[in-house]
Formats: sequence, C-alpha cells, structure tokens
Amino acid sequence: MVPFGSPLDLMARGRGLTVYTPSFKAHMFPKALSTDLFSLEPGHEKEGIPAVTFSGKINDADATLLDFKVTPSILGRIEKVNYDQADKLINSRDVIPGEQTTAGNIRHLYELTLGMRARRVDNGAISMNSPSVCCREKEKNALV
Repeated sequence: MVPFGSPLDLMARGRGLTVYTPSFKAHMFPKALSTDLFSLEPGHEKEGIPAVTFSGKINDADATLLDFKVTPSILGRIEKVNYDQADKLINSRDVIPGEQTTAGNIRHLYELTLGMRARRVDNGAISMNSPSVCCREKEKNALV
C-alpha cells in the first residue's frame, strides 16, 4: 500500500487517475511503478496484491443499492476483458447471468445497469446517447 501523505500518495491524489489517449498514457503513479510493480497487464501476473475492495448488495428487481462496504483486501487471480470481449459476453446466449464466472458476472452487471438506467429515467433523468466520442490530440491536431 502507498502510505498516506507520502510523496507518492500526494502525486496520485493530484492526478486522480491514469489518462488514456490514442497515443499515450498519463500515469497516476510514476511510469516505472504503473508499468511494472502496480501493473495488472499480461506478463505482470502476481497474486497477493494489496487493494481496496468496493462491494455492494443490489436488489435485482429494481437495481437499488441495499448495502455497501469498502474493505482492504488482497487480489487473487485477475482476468482482463476488453470492451469487444465484454460486448460478446453480454450478447452471448451461452452466458448465464449471476453465474460465478467472469462471463456471468459481466452479464449480471450489465443487466443491473439496465435496471438502474430505467429507474433513473422513471425518476426524470434524460438519456443522451452519443454513438461516438471525438477528441483532438494537440501535437498531431488530428481527430480520433
């Protein structure tokens, strides 16, 4: 864990997150840590990584949050899934929502998001779907 108030903690809090663009990443932590010791990328598999776990109990009927907790934890096996893989799992007829597999968990989370979205709309939210996002890279002045 990163000690509270340490230079590394202050740097991470100042940045808040890793920023991804089409041509580079602005890491929350120094690159040497982000790409090795703290990395969850393939080739850097490790178990026993200290982490903070956010867990919640959600009512499947209306997707309301019933309870939540934040606890220190140790990461075990990590499985990376990209957006295309997640879309295939969500749309697969072979995946059983709630099944204790990566595919089942992703499908279950997707179904919960649909319920949450419906509840927000029922409460007056406006949905503004955008089919794509465009950004301009300053150095290349190109739309992506």
